[in-house]
Order: sequence, then structure tokens, then C-alpha cells
Amino acid sequence: MVGLVSLDLAYTWLIGTIPASMARLCNLTYLSLNHNGLTGAIPSGIGGLPLIHNLDLNYDRLRGQVPFRKEVVERLGPKLKLTGNNGLCLGSEIVGTGLVRLDVNGCISDNVAQSLARDGSVQQVGEGRKNGVKMMVKLEMAIILHHMVLNFQWEPFEQDHPIAFPFVEFPEGLPIKVHKLSATTVDWNP
Repeated sequence: MVGLVSLDLAYTWLIGTIPASMARLCNLTYLSLNHNGLTGAIPSGIGGLPLIHNLDLNYDRLRGQVPFRKEVVERLGPKLKLTGNNGLCLGSEIVGTGLVRLDVNGCISDNVAQSLARDGSVQQVGEGRKNGVKMMVKLEMAIILHHMVLNFQWEPFEQDHPIAFPFVEFPEGLPIKVHKLSATTVDWNP
């Protein structure tokens, strides 16, 4: 397996940790493990793969410190994708460089490409204002959904079924037909 150049295991329902032995795949240029149920830390050797130029670890359940040195993050640039792993934190060498954007909790909120495009340092939004905005958005969504449930009837446009691991997804995107209910159809008394 040392000669392996590309490995794409995205959306394959993998669970467990990323094996440290992957660092021995010295010819690997592309590694995609995104949208699985991977947990634990990112093995430090993965960032040291000499030929790697595309590393996608988006939307798993990875935790711990990102083990890559600043040079590795700069080399991978937009091809380093870590978004959606709320348990990851940055090493002190990367914080303050502008290479990664953080959300209010210190979690990685953008991939490196988006962060580099902003040409700014690591940004942390004030917790009070950010949480207030989040709560207002949740309230607005609740009102909209309440209105939709009371005033419209929904039915599937075509057959679709949810895939519930590691995240709930619909392969066809859950296309639906929406019909407005007449005012007399709504029953306010159960």
C-alpha cells in the first residue's frame, strides 16, 4: 500500500479513529475522509506526508489539537479542509496567523481557503452578540416553520428515504410538493 497515491473514503460511514499508520503512505497526494463518523485526534504524521496536496477531513467528529505545523497549513492552503469538526482546536503556531477562521467557541468555522481569501488574522466574534444573533435566527425559523405547518400541506414529490448515519441526509434532497390549505381546513380544536 506504500504506492497508494489517492484515497477517497468520503461518505462511506467510517467510524473509529484515523490510524496513525496512514502516515506511512508516503506517496499519498490526495486523502478524503470527509462526512464520516471518525472520532479522536488527527494523527500528527498525516501532515508530514511529503506529497500530500489535498486533505479533506470536513464533517467528521474529530477532536483535539490540529497537529500540523504552520508550514504544512500554508503548503496545503485551500486544500486543507477541517470544517465541521467542533472538537478541533488550533496549535499556538497557527493561531494569529490568519490561516484559519474561528467561531465564537474557538472551533474552526471556515476552511483555509476561505480564511486566506479574507486576508485577516484569526477572528473571534464577541460571544454575547453572536449568541443573541443565533437565538434570533432560531426564533425566526420557529415562526416560519409554525406558519408553514399551519397553512400548508406537504407531500413527497418523489420517493426518497433518509440516510441517518453519520448525519441525517436525503439522497435525492427530499423534494416535496407544497399546497396551501384553505382557511376552513385548519382545525384549531384537537
